[in-house]
Amino acid sequence: IRCSVEGTEETGIYRARLLAFREAARAELSRFELVAEATVVMASDFATAAPSAHAEGSLAVQGEQVPLPYASAALFHGPQFHKLLELRRGPKGAWGRLSADPGDVPIGYFNQVLLDAATHLIPHDSLCTWCDSVTADQVAYPYRIEELAFFGPCPTSGEVTCSVQFAGMDGERFVRFELE
Repeated sequence: IRCSVEGTEETGIYRARLLAFREAARAELSRFELVAEATVVMASDFATAAPSAHAEGSLAVQGEQVPLPYASAALFHGPQFHKLLELRRGPKGAWGRLSADPGDVPIGYFNQVLLDAATHLIPHDSLCTWCDSVTADQVAYPYRIEELAFFGPCPTSGEVTCSVQFAGMDGERFVRFELE
């Protein structure tokens, strides 16, 4: 793995790139390939959050309470990643209550176990319930984050709420969501 970060403290804008080595059958074809890249904007203080697009009364919050995805093995995560405590799903979104306690998982910069748990609201193996162009035999898991903003310190205890709304298709193959 290779990681590079370029930028200046003066502007607070950094360009980060992550490359992974791909070993090919023929050694001369082996190489590092770009896996992820991001523009990171740092600030001395947190910005004020915009009003929630997924506020109380949204379709997701009005959804029906459904079983958590762990017991049915709809999600294959181990017990340390079982942070979803309550789940409601509506016709195009979901709402959940999450434990912010990272347990034994290192917190890192933004409690990545909590970020992962937020994606547990998505019906990965039944997206056809949210989108007619997805067939019942298709599954989907997050593959990219287009934008990530923090409006306060990362919670590491207690409970937090999260919502996800189906946001359409990204081409023919990928679905898009808005998480809050």
